[in-house]
Amino acid sequence: VGGKTVNPVATADTQLFEVPNAATGGVLTTYQISDAQDVHNAIESAKLGQKNWMSIAAKERARILLNAADIFRQRNDELAEIEALDTGRPIAETNCVDIVCAVEALEYMASICATTATVGQHVLLNGSQPGSSFGYTRREPLGVTAGIGAWNYPLQSAIWKSAPSLACGNSMVFKPAD
Repeated sequence: VGGKTVNPVATADTQLFEVPNAATGGVLTTYQISDAQDVHNAIESAKLGQKNWMSIAAKERARILLNAADIFRQRNDELAEIEALDTGRPIAETNCVDIVCAVEALEYMASICATTATVGQHVLLNGSQPGSSFGYTRREPLGVTAGIGAWNYPLQSAIWKSAPSLACGNSMVFKPAD
């Protein structure tokens, strides 16, 4: 939140979630479930971040998304192993599908960002007659968006939801699957 790792304060009402290892039945990790204040803080931070993010030129946002794609590509094996552990799917699948698809989605949205994310359209509404009515679309950021992840493709799900939002100048608060 706000570019920092947040360690929520544990209270008597704190709930923990254990991430199971699908292969062994053991526990991969345990994390604290966010409460209403955590969600509020994330949304407020996303509002502040979005104001800065939307002011970055679309071409520069595209470069940032492409840089993220390069990092994913470079860390493919490491990320694929984490995805396999988290989802219980074969490493051969996560290695050749999950990370590759995430990279492709980032690259695709970067291309849209660089070319059409801010371009509106002029549309004739009553045919092509001179003096006809027309509509004009203007593409502009909406603000903070929300995404909810899927348990079976967590990384792909996160990228499929966040990349379009970020490409168009929005910010995102993402809730992973339980």
